[in-house]
Amino acid sequence: IKYLKTFSSTVLTVDVAASHLLLISTLAKLGDTQDQAKSRETVAKVAEEYLARDWRSATGEKEKGAEFNSQVEKILMVLLSSSKQVVEVMEQLCKEGVTPVIGSKEGTSDTFPVVTRATLGVVYKVMMATLV
Repeated sequence: IKYLKTFSSTVLTVDVAASHLLLISTLAKLGDTQDQAKSRETVAKVAEEYLARDWRSATGEKEKGAEFNSQVEKILMVLLSSSKQVVEVMEQLCKEGVTPVIGSKEGTSDTFPVVTRATLGVVYKVMMATLV
């Protein structure tokens, strides 16, 4: 897991990031209970790092669209499923991600650039599914 985590800084596209995160998450489920706990923390940190990135396409334009929303959904699902303190992570997402998007004309968040007006539906969908 530590070895795969080193690649997180070199990932250039959100689809590769989602696949990388799913791979790390799957591998984190293997091993004994103590290893799993450490690995889950690592997975959560990588997921937060990916959510904090401003993803751009090869042409330099901000990523958007259904495919982007699907990748954001995967990253959020992994983050919430691997976090020890799910409610606190959701609170942080709401305070630093959703609230600035709703309250500003630009519709963006400084802390979580992937949370935009276009991705709010996905964010709510994942958070509500996690709560239930």
